[in-house]
Amino acid sequence: MDLLGGEFGATLHRFIADALVDEAAAARSRQFWLEQQLAEGATLAGVLIDIAESQIACRATLTSGAVLRCRLSVVGDDFMLAVDDHDVEHFVALPAINHVAVESTRAPVGLSSRSASLSLALALAAVAEDRPLVAVHHLDGTSVRGELLRCGADHCTLRVREAAFKSVMVPLASLSHLTSLR
Repeated sequence: MDLLGGEFGATLHRFIADALVDEAAAARSRQFWLEQQLAEGATLAGVLIDIAESQIACRATLTSGAVLRCRLSVVGDDFMLAVDDHDVEHFVALPAINHVAVESTRAPVGLSSRSASLSLALALAAVAEDRPLVAVHHLDGTSVRGELLRCGADHCTLRVREAAFKSVMVPLASLSHLTSLR
């Protein structure tokens, strides 16, 4: 015998089963729309921060043609600091990124934000204090190597040894990425 009785019990079982199906469909719909709203509010910098925080490997393909298989160490307002499989550090200008692929099956959401602001110019100015040997790779695929002397608001200055001209000023707008040579 049915716990709820005869005909009324069967009717209530059908009613409950239908309500459970309707609730499951409504929950899936709510989940879809929440994910849609999250995706619409995402930013590339937020996605990169998510990748950096989770320490998942990624592959960044740049407009210069360079491909970096790396982990992200720092994400600034207009750059990311990528560390490749050989522990070489690369400052990458965000506008120079064609795309970033991750090895994870779950794509980062991209809603992360930061409280402090850090620009490529400010980051390179801080690094320039140590006068590192670097290679500056331009958006057109060319590059120049030298000692990073200083970085201003829109350019950095390198000391080069193998050229007739000893100082080279590189506009940050032409920079694809800057690689440490040490």
